[in-house]
Amino acid sequence: MYDRILVPTDGSEQRAVVEQAMDLAELADAAVHALYVVDERALDYQPSESGREETRDARREEGEEATRHVAEAGADRGVEVVTAIEEGRPAQAIVDYAAAEDADVVVMGTHGRSGVDRYVLGSVTEQVVRTSEVPVLT
Repeated sequence: MYDRILVPTDGSEQRAVVEQAMDLAELADAAVHALYVVDERALDYQPSESGREETRDARREEGEEATRHVAEAGADRGVEVVTAIEEGRPAQAIVDYAAAEDADVVVMGTHGRSGVDRYVLGSVTEQVVRTSEVPVLT
């Protein structure tokens, strides 16, 4: 049924999403892949190379923290979790990762970051649902 379950995370609180992915992983004896995408557009707003590097480093740290939370949830439930941080446009990076890692399903929330980030970036979930060849559980 499922061997690899992809859980994209943007670092926002999504306890229900992670729990749903862990439930599914337990039922199917599957591994969970926790993915954080450093949005390349955030780097474009920096006027200098040092600013881009600082932003990249800060976002990677945020990604390590976000994926660590998923990994800890997996450890608490005896579920194998693979963590990854990619760079690119979030929706496309999620779809590409799902294809490259042969994910069987993507589990993601319908609401992530809010405010200006959400307004500027649009709905990543909607884009993934429309472009993914892998089923998406929202």
